Amino acid sequence: MSTVYSIDTSALVTWYVRRYPPSVFPSLLERVEGLIGDNRLMASEYVLKELGGKRDPLFEWAARQDGFAIRTTAEVASRAAELVAKYPLLVDPSSLRPIQADPFVIALAESLDRGVVVTQETYAKTKTKGKRRNRTYVPDVCRAEGIECIDFLDMLRREKWTL
Repeated sequence: MSTVYSIDTSALVTWYVRRYPPSVFPSLLERVEGLIGDNRLMASEYVLKELGGKRDPLFEWAARQDGFAIRTTAEVASRAAELVAKYPLLVDPSSLRPIQADPFVIALAESLDRGVVVTQETYAKTKTKGKRRNRTYVPDVCRAEGIECIDFLDMLRREKWTL
């Protein structure tokens, strides 16, 4: 059985914009699209909403991918609410977004057979200054809940992709 990935906004931005842009790594784009086509890489619909704030090439690409943005089921919504209740600092109360994707990314991974979270976030203990301190991050919740959590490069390694 193959791993299925629930990817968050930070991992998409890191891949597509910051580290491995399609203009430089076109074969990586093809492989990512292959994972999506095989129903092995998906994102909560709220990840797409977070990306949609900019209407940039990453959002346009993500919006075109059939089967990528997954509608929230009652089960996933209920689990996301449980996660926020248990880890209230997972969401940023000062955010202007009415719904933040992180709890949905985690809940989606939990709902998948062999689901793994893909994020570029790091553990809270690595944040020592500023407003990012004293929060809870996706890897913290995943560790506490026993959900596997990796970054984008680890996903490439797991898939044994070479560029």
